[in-house]
Amino acid sequence: MRFGLAKVEQWNLGLSASAVAASLALETPHFATSLAAGALLEAVNLGALRRAAVRFFAGELERTWTAAFALRFLFLAAGIFLVLQAGAHPVALLIGLSIAMPAALVDAWLNR
Repeated sequence: MRFGLAKVEQWNLGLSASAVAASLALETPHFATSLAAGALLEAVNLGALRRAAVRFFAGELERTWTAAFALRFLFLAAGIFLVLQAGAHPVALLIGLSIAMPAALVDAWLNR
């Protein structure tokens, strides 16, 4: 099995790393760690969402895809809950979780 990242995932990791580095330089380490935790949760979710979308449009998903979709969001919600309970900065976590949107916009713009 070959492991590779799609361009949108590469953009996402690059933007996430840049945001963590900038927050480490401009904010507290707690803020940067919380942003990194949000970016990690979001990167895992984006990768799973992209792979599921590719399989869906290729006609390879079975009827159980909705259960897998719901289970993925349940794991994401549990991850967010656990990170917040561990004391993460909520704004930094939200920023980290939102980095996929600029990455998707940049990737879409470059591939128009």
